[in-house]
Amino acid sequence: AIEIAIAKAIALHNKLPLWKFIADSFGIKPRIMPIPLGNCIGGGKHSPKAVKPDIQEFLLWPKSKTFSDGFSLNLQVYRKVEQILSKYKYKVDVTDEKAFCPSMDNVKVFELLKHVQEFMKKTFNRQIDFGVDIAASSLWNGFTYSYKNFPSRQDLTKEQQLKFVSELIKKFGIRYVEDPFIEDDFDSFSKLNHQFSKNVLIVGDDLIATNPKRLEKAIKMKAINAVIVKPNQAGSLFKAKQVIDMARRHNITPVMSHRSAETLDDWLADFTVGWQVPMLKAGITGKERLAKLLRLVRIERMMKKYK
Repeated sequence: AIEIAIAKAIALHNKLPLWKFIADSFGIKPRIMPIPLGNCIGGGKHSPKAVKPDIQEFLLWPKSKTFSDGFSLNLQVYRKVEQILSKYKYKVDVTDEKAFCPSMDNVKVFELLKHVQEFMKKTFNRQIDFGVDIAASSLWNGFTYSYKNFPSRQDLTKEQQLKFVSELIKKFGIRYVEDPFIEDDFDSFSKLNHQFSKNVLIVGDDLIATNPKRLEKAIKMKAINAVIVKPNQAGSLFKAKQVIDMARRHNITPVMSHRSAETLDDWLADFTVGWQVPMLKAGITGKERLAKLLRLVRIERMMKKYK
Protein backbone atom coordinates (compact mmCIF):
# COMPACT_ATOMS: atom_id res chain seq x y z
CA ALA A 1 0.00 0.00 0.00
CA ILE A 2 2.86 2.39 0.83
CA GLU A 3 4.65 1.60 -2.44
CA ILE A 4 1.45 2.25 -4.43
CA ALA A 5 0.83 5.54 -2.58
CA ILE A 6 4.40 6.69 -3.31
CA ALA A 7 4.10 5.72 -6.99
CA LYS A 8 0.81 7.65 -7.28
CA ALA A 9 2.32 10.72 -5.59
CA ILE A 10 5.39 10.79 -7.88
CA ALA A 11 3.24 10.26 -10.98
CA LEU A 12 0.99 13.14 -9.90
CA HIS A 13 4.02 15.36 -9.21
CA ASN A 14 5.34 14.63 -12.72
CA LYS A 15 1.88 15.18 -14.27
CA LEU A 16 1.85 11.67 -15.70
CA PRO A 17 -0.85 8.99 -15.53
CA LEU A 18 0.23 6.22 -13.18
CA TRP A 19 0.60 3.60 -15.97
CA LYS A 20 2.90 5.90 -17.95
CA PHE A 21 5.06 6.67 -14.91
CA ILE A 22 5.37 2.93 -14.12
CA ALA A 23 6.30 2.12 -17.73
CA ASP A 24 8.90 4.91 -17.88
CA SER A 25 10.39 3.86 -14.52
CA PHE A 26 11.03 0.34 -15.83
CA GLY A 27 12.07 1.39 -19.35
CA ILE A 28 8.95 -0.13 -20.92
CA LYS A 29 7.13 1.20 -24.00
CA PRO A 30 3.44 0.28 -23.63
CA ARG A 31 2.02 -1.10 -26.87
CA ILE A 32 -0.58 -3.66 -25.81
CA MET A 33 -3.66 -3.75 -23.63
CA PRO A 34 -4.44 -6.85 -21.54
CA ILE A 35 -7.01 -9.49 -22.41
CA PRO A 36 -9.83 -9.25 -19.82
CA LEU A 37 -10.52 -12.63 -18.23
CA GLY A 38 -14.03 -12.42 -16.77
CA ASN A 39 -15.52 -14.50 -13.96
CA CYS A 40 -19.00 -15.34 -15.29
CA ILE A 41 -20.20 -18.28 -13.15
CA GLY A 42 -18.90 -19.20 -9.72
CA GLY A 43 -19.20 -21.77 -6.99
CA GLY A 44 -16.94 -23.54 -4.53
CA LYS A 45 -15.96 -21.48 -1.51
CA HIS A 46 -17.15 -18.32 -3.24
CA SER A 47 -20.74 -19.37 -2.52
CA PRO A 48 -22.46 -20.58 0.70
CA LYS A 49 -25.18 -22.45 -1.23
CA ALA A 50 -25.56 -26.23 -0.89
CA VAL A 51 -26.36 -26.97 -4.55
CA LYS A 52 -23.77 -25.14 -6.64
CA PRO A 53 -20.87 -25.83 -8.97
CA ASP A 54 -17.88 -27.30 -7.12
CA ILE A 55 -15.56 -25.42 -9.48
CA GLN A 56 -14.82 -21.97 -8.11
CA GLU A 57 -14.79 -19.90 -11.31
CA PHE A 58 -15.90 -20.31 -14.92
CA LEU A 59 -14.05 -17.63 -16.88
CA LEU A 60 -14.65 -15.89 -20.21
CA TRP A 61 -11.74 -15.25 -22.60
CA PRO A 62 -12.93 -12.88 -25.37
CA LYS A 63 -11.26 -12.89 -28.79
CA SER A 64 -10.98 -9.21 -29.64
CA LYS A 65 -8.48 -6.69 -31.00
CA THR A 66 -9.05 -4.04 -28.32
CA PHE A 67 -9.55 -4.12 -24.58
CA SER A 68 -12.79 -2.13 -24.85
CA ASP A 69 -14.26 -4.64 -27.29
CA GLY A 70 -13.21 -7.58 -25.09
CA PHE A 71 -14.76 -5.94 -22.04
CA SER A 72 -17.99 -5.30 -23.99
CA LEU A 73 -18.06 -8.89 -25.29
CA ASN A 74 -17.68 -10.30 -21.77
CA LEU A 75 -20.63 -8.17 -20.63
CA GLN A 76 -22.71 -9.33 -23.58
CA VAL A 77 -22.06 -12.99 -22.78
CA TYR A 78 -22.71 -12.36 -19.08
CA ARG A 79 -26.16 -10.95 -19.93
CA LYS A 80 -26.88 -13.86 -22.25
CA VAL A 81 -26.04 -16.31 -19.46
CA GLU A 82 -28.35 -14.34 -17.14
CA GLN A 83 -31.21 -14.64 -19.67
CA ILE A 84 -30.78 -18.41 -19.96
CA LEU A 85 -30.62 -18.94 -16.21
CA SER A 86 -33.77 -16.83 -15.78
CA LYS A 87 -35.61 -18.61 -18.62
CA TYR A 88 -35.06 -22.05 -17.11
CA LYS A 89 -35.80 -20.79 -13.59
CA TYR A 90 -32.57 -21.88 -11.93
CA LYS A 91 -32.10 -20.60 -8.40
CA VAL A 92 -29.33 -18.04 -8.85
CA ASP A 93 -27.26 -16.04 -6.35
CA VAL A 94 -24.15 -14.01 -7.10
CA THR A 95 -20.70 -14.52 -5.60
CA ASP A 96 -18.65 -11.76 -3.97
CA GLU A 97 -17.19 -11.12 -7.45
CA LYS A 98 -20.70 -10.72 -8.94
CA ALA A 99 -20.43 -14.00 -10.88
CA PHE A 100 -23.67 -15.98 -11.14
CA CYS A 101 -23.92 -18.94 -8.80
CA PRO A 102 -26.74 -21.16 -10.09
CA SER A 103 -28.13 -24.37 -8.60
CA MET A 104 -26.31 -26.41 -11.26
CA ASP A 105 -23.66 -29.08 -11.25
CA ASN A 106 -20.29 -28.63 -12.96
CA VAL A 107 -21.18 -30.47 -16.17
CA LYS A 108 -24.38 -28.45 -16.72
CA VAL A 109 -22.41 -25.22 -16.40
CA PHE A 110 -19.94 -26.40 -19.05
CA GLU A 111 -22.84 -27.34 -21.33
CA LEU A 112 -24.43 -23.91 -20.77
CA LEU A 113 -21.21 -22.07 -21.63
CA LYS A 114 -20.67 -24.26 -24.69
CA HIS A 115 -24.18 -23.37 -25.85
CA VAL A 116 -23.51 -19.64 -25.35
CA GLN A 117 -20.16 -19.94 -27.13
CA GLU A 118 -21.90 -21.50 -30.16
CA PHE A 119 -24.70 -18.90 -30.03
CA MET A 120 -22.19 -16.01 -30.12
CA LYS A 121 -20.35 -17.58 -33.04
CA LYS A 122 -23.47 -18.35 -35.06
CA THR A 123 -25.41 -15.15 -34.32
CA PHE A 124 -22.68 -12.49 -34.14
CA ASN A 125 -19.64 -14.27 -35.60
CA ARG A 126 -17.81 -13.57 -32.35
CA GLN A 127 -15.45 -16.04 -30.70
CA ILE A 128 -15.28 -16.34 -26.94
CA ASP A 129 -13.29 -19.09 -25.26
CA PHE A 130 -13.66 -20.06 -21.64
CA GLY A 131 -11.57 -21.32 -18.79
CA VAL A 132 -11.82 -22.43 -15.18
CA ASP A 133 -10.29 -21.79 -11.81
CA ILE A 134 -10.87 -25.15 -10.17
CA ALA A 135 -9.31 -24.01 -6.87
CA ALA A 136 -8.55 -27.68 -6.21
CA SER A 137 -6.97 -27.06 -2.80
CA SER A 138 -10.46 -26.23 -1.51
CA LEU A 139 -11.74 -29.61 -2.77
CA TRP A 140 -8.90 -31.67 -1.23
CA ASN A 141 -9.85 -33.44 2.02
CA GLY A 142 -6.39 -34.83 2.69
CA PHE A 143 -6.94 -38.02 0.71
CA THR A 144 -9.12 -37.24 -2.32
CA TYR A 145 -10.74 -34.39 -4.24
CA SER A 146 -14.25 -34.31 -2.82
CA TYR A 147 -16.94 -33.15 -5.28
CA LYS A 148 -20.45 -32.64 -3.91
CA ASN A 149 -22.14 -31.74 -7.22
CA PHE A 150 -20.14 -33.57 -9.85
CA PRO A 151 -23.15 -34.01 -11.08
CA SER A 152 -23.35 -36.56 -8.26
CA ARG A 153 -21.10 -36.74 -5.22
CA GLN A 154 -17.70 -38.21 -6.06
CA ASP A 155 -14.27 -38.50 -4.47
CA LEU A 156 -11.36 -38.54 -6.93
CA THR A 157 -7.81 -39.68 -6.32
CA LYS A 158 -4.92 -37.60 -7.74
CA GLU A 159 -4.80 -39.86 -10.79
CA GLN A 160 -8.57 -39.61 -11.30
CA GLN A 161 -8.44 -35.81 -10.94
CA LEU A 162 -5.78 -35.66 -13.66
CA LYS A 163 -7.96 -37.78 -15.93
CA PHE A 164 -11.09 -35.74 -15.10
CA VAL A 165 -9.42 -32.40 -15.91
CA SER A 166 -7.90 -33.81 -19.11
CA GLU A 167 -11.32 -35.02 -20.27
CA LEU A 168 -12.91 -31.64 -19.51
CA ILE A 169 -10.28 -29.86 -21.62
CA LYS A 170 -10.85 -32.21 -24.56
CA LYS A 171 -14.65 -32.35 -24.36
CA PHE A 172 -15.38 -28.65 -23.87
CA GLY A 173 -12.35 -27.05 -25.53
CA ILE A 174 -11.25 -25.27 -22.36
CA ARG A 175 -8.36 -22.88 -23.06
CA TYR A 176 -7.43 -21.82 -19.51
CA VAL A 177 -7.11 -24.09 -16.44
CA GLU A 178 -6.12 -22.57 -13.12
CA ASP A 179 -5.22 -24.58 -10.01
CA PRO A 180 -6.48 -27.99 -11.21
CA PHE A 181 -4.55 -29.69 -8.35
CA ILE A 182 -3.67 -28.97 -4.72
CA GLU A 183 -1.11 -26.27 -4.08
CA ASP A 184 1.91 -28.56 -3.56
CA ASP A 185 1.25 -31.12 -6.29
CA PHE A 186 3.85 -29.85 -8.79
CA ASP A 187 4.04 -33.32 -10.29
CA SER A 188 0.38 -33.44 -11.43
CA PHE A 189 0.66 -29.89 -12.82
CA SER A 190 3.70 -31.03 -14.79
CA LYS A 191 1.84 -34.02 -16.27
CA LEU A 192 -1.10 -31.84 -17.35
CA ASN A 193 1.21 -29.15 -18.76
CA HIS A 194 3.15 -31.75 -20.74
CA GLN A 195 -0.11 -32.96 -22.25
CA PHE A 196 -1.75 -29.62 -23.14
CA SER A 197 0.79 -26.78 -23.00
CA LYS A 198 0.64 -26.07 -26.76
CA ASN A 199 -3.05 -25.10 -26.76
CA VAL A 200 -4.08 -24.48 -23.14
CA LEU A 201 -2.83 -22.17 -20.40
CA ILE A 202 -2.05 -24.32 -17.35
CA VAL A 203 -2.07 -21.68 -14.64
CA GLY A 204 -0.58 -21.69 -11.16
CA ASP A 205 -2.16 -19.48 -8.50
CA ASP A 206 -2.17 -21.28 -5.14
CA LEU A 207 0.72 -23.32 -6.55
CA ILE A 208 2.93 -20.23 -6.85
CA ALA A 209 1.33 -17.63 -4.52
CA THR A 210 3.30 -14.85 -6.30
CA ASN A 211 6.44 -16.32 -4.73
CA PRO A 212 9.68 -16.33 -6.79
CA LYS A 213 11.01 -19.47 -5.05
CA ARG A 214 7.86 -21.46 -5.81
CA LEU A 215 7.92 -20.20 -9.40
CA GLU A 216 11.53 -21.34 -9.66
CA LYS A 217 10.48 -24.86 -8.65
CA ALA A 218 7.59 -24.82 -11.15
CA ILE A 219 10.00 -23.77 -13.91
CA LYS A 220 12.40 -26.62 -13.12
CA MET A 221 9.54 -29.13 -13.16
CA LYS A 222 7.87 -27.57 -16.24
CA ALA A 223 4.69 -27.51 -14.17
CA ILE A 224 2.93 -24.48 -15.72
CA ASN A 225 2.92 -22.20 -18.74
CA ALA A 226 1.06 -19.32 -17.04
CA VAL A 227 1.13 -17.78 -13.56
CA ILE A 228 -1.24 -15.60 -11.55
CA VAL A 229 0.39 -12.45 -10.17
CA LYS A 230 -1.22 -10.78 -7.15
CA PRO A 231 0.99 -7.88 -5.97
CA ASN A 232 -0.65 -7.58 -2.54
CA GLN A 233 -0.16 -11.33 -2.06
CA ALA A 234 3.58 -10.87 -2.57
CA GLY A 235 3.45 -7.86 -0.24
CA SER A 236 5.77 -5.94 -2.55
CA LEU A 237 5.41 -4.44 -6.01
CA PHE A 238 9.07 -5.21 -6.66
CA LYS A 239 8.62 -8.88 -5.76
CA ALA A 240 5.56 -9.05 -8.01
CA LYS A 241 7.64 -7.55 -10.84
CA GLN A 242 10.35 -10.13 -10.12
CA VAL A 243 7.78 -12.92 -10.63
CA ILE A 244 6.61 -11.33 -13.90
CA ASP A 245 10.18 -11.00 -15.22
CA MET A 246 11.12 -14.54 -14.19
CA ALA A 247 8.00 -15.90 -15.88
CA ARG A 248 8.73 -14.05 -19.11
CA ARG A 249 12.32 -15.32 -19.26
CA HIS A 250 10.94 -18.88 -19.27
CA ASN A 251 8.03 -18.33 -21.70
CA ILE A 252 5.44 -18.42 -18.94
CA THR A 253 2.48 -16.05 -19.41
CA PRO A 254 1.93 -13.71 -16.43
CA VAL A 255 -1.72 -13.01 -15.55
CA MET A 256 -2.36 -10.04 -13.27
CA SER A 257 -5.22 -10.65 -10.86
CA HIS A 258 -7.57 -8.92 -8.47
CA ARG A 259 -8.56 -10.49 -5.14
CA SER A 260 -11.97 -11.62 -3.96
CA ALA A 261 -12.06 -8.89 -1.32
CA GLU A 262 -11.52 -5.73 -3.36
CA THR A 263 -11.78 -1.95 -3.05
CA LEU A 264 -12.69 0.72 -5.60
CA ASP A 265 -9.01 1.60 -6.08
CA ASP A 266 -7.98 1.09 -9.71
CA TRP A 267 -4.17 0.93 -9.36
CA LEU A 268 -4.14 -2.68 -10.62
CA ALA A 269 -5.21 -1.49 -14.09
CA ASP A 270 -2.31 0.98 -14.32
CA PHE A 271 0.32 -1.52 -13.21
CA THR A 272 -1.02 -4.14 -15.64
CA VAL A 273 -0.53 -1.73 -18.55
CA GLY A 274 2.67 -0.17 -17.19
CA TRP A 275 4.28 -3.60 -16.86
CA GLN A 276 2.67 -4.80 -20.12
CA VAL A 277 1.12 -7.90 -18.55
CA PRO A 278 -0.89 -9.57 -21.38
CA MET A 279 -3.87 -10.80 -19.33
CA LEU A 280 -5.88 -9.37 -16.45
CA LYS A 281 -8.32 -11.26 -14.27
CA ALA A 282 -10.64 -8.61 -12.84
CA GLY A 283 -14.24 -9.80 -13.10
CA ILE A 284 -16.97 -8.60 -15.44
CA THR A 285 -19.27 -6.40 -13.39
CA GLY A 286 -19.74 -5.11 -9.85
CA LYS A 287 -18.42 -1.73 -8.74
CA GLU A 288 -15.05 -2.97 -7.42
CA ARG A 289 -14.40 -4.81 -10.71
CA LEU A 290 -15.74 -2.06 -12.96
CA ALA A 291 -13.38 0.44 -11.31
CA LYS A 292 -10.44 -1.47 -12.83
CA LEU A 293 -12.14 -2.31 -16.13
CA LEU A 294 -13.35 1.22 -16.84
CA ARG A 295 -9.92 2.58 -15.91
CA LEU A 296 -8.48 0.31 -18.61
CA VAL A 297 -10.98 1.65 -21.14
CA ARG A 298 -9.72 5.16 -20.34
CA ILE A 299 -6.07 4.06 -20.49
CA GLU A 300 -6.65 2.51 -23.92
CA ARG A 301 -7.81 5.92 -25.18
CA MET A 302 -4.90 7.69 -23.45
CA MET A 303 -2.27 5.45 -25.02
CA LYS A 304 -2.79 7.09 -28.43
CA LYS A 305 -1.66 10.40 -26.93
CA TYR A 306 1.64 8.96 -25.69
CA LYS A 307 2.60 6.94 -28.81
